[in-house]
Parts: sequence; C-alpha cells; structure tokens
Amino acid sequence: MTLRVRGLTAILACAGLVCGAVAVAASGVIQRRDGPPSRGPAARQMRAFAAPRSAATAVPDPARGGLAQMPGVQIEHARQLISGIGTQGYAVSAAPTSNGGVCTAGPVGGGCFPEFDSNGIAFSTGMDNDGPASPTDRELIAGVASDDVRRIDAVTNAGKLAVPLRNNAFIYEAPAVGVWADALEVTFVDGSKTRAVVANANRVEPIP
Repeated sequence: MTLRVRGLTAILACAGLVCGAVAVAASGVIQRRDGPPSRGPAARQMRAFAAPRSAATAVPDPARGGLAQMPGVQIEHARQLISGIGTQGYAVSAAPTSNGGVCTAGPVGGGCFPEFDSNGIAFSTGMDNDGPASPTDRELIAGVASDDVRRIDAVTNAGKLAVPLRNNAFIYEAPAVGVWADALEVTFVDGSKTRAVVANANRVEPIP
C-alpha cells in the first residue's frame, strides 16, 4: 500500500528529463511509462506543430517566457494546444526542440522529453490551487499526446471519466474533492488500449 502526502513546496521531479517550473499552479511531476519508447522524436508525432498559426495557438506569457528558457527550444514554433478547460480555464502550451524533443508548459508545471513512451502520452500531476494547501483542492492533470492517441479516460475512485483531448494536448480536473485518478486509460486510433499509472504526491489516501 502506498501513501501519498502533500508536499510543502512546489517540486518538479523528473527521471531522465530536462525539467523546469513553468507557470506552475501546483507541484507537478512529468510522468512517462517505463518501457520502450514509441516511434522516433516526440515533435514528429505531434501534428499540432505543423498546423496553421492562429490567435488561439498564440502562447501567452508567462508560459511563453518559461518555454523560451528550456534548453534547445524552438520558441518560434511554440503553440498553445488546448485552453479554456476546467474551473480556471486551464491551458497547455508546447514547443519542439532542436533535437526533436518537446517541451511543455501547463497548469501543473512543465518540462521536456525526447520521445513518447509506448503509451503515447507525457503528463504532469498536481492540484487546482496555486496557493497554500486547502481542503477544497482538486486533482489536476495536464499533458501532451502523440498523433496516434484518439481518446484518454481518467480511471478514478469515482469511475471512468473522459478527459478533454485536442490538438495533441489534454487536461483533466477532478469533478470533486476526493476524486483521484489511479491511471489514465489511453485509446489509440487502431482501437487498442493501454494505461499509465498516475502518481500524485498530494494524494492522502491509500492507492489500490
């Protein structure tokens, strides 16, 4: 049995990744499944970077400033991928790097990774509160997905919940206090499925 407890400070802990705190609303951890990566550099698996620019894809500050500080980021190709999600209108922005990787900036932190794992996603977890800990905080998960991901569902202690996914990015906000995601279920375009375990350092109840 694993017990997750709230940290006192915002922390990004990344294994094998170049990470940084970018427009952080809560502590976040970029999570990627152990195992073989998927096909090639991550940026080549996100068609959103090749889409025409528009007012909706312009990356606002401070996300743009945070991305610009990431190593090797091609900030001229940065895009806001998804926005207006949840109670605070959360957004995720991303940019490719010179070596084909991807750097992200979202409501629970940001960081960089070179390739997608076999589950096709990379994400951060945290809470929907950027201030002191509060009993009204709800879980927040945000990240990016490869082109071959068609759907994402949060497998929670309240059932399976659909996660908004568009333009290679997704954001999940728990519908109520005490609703926790145990995993993200990923459905690929070919109909196959896999799961990525969610580890939220703020969780205060035993994880099955």
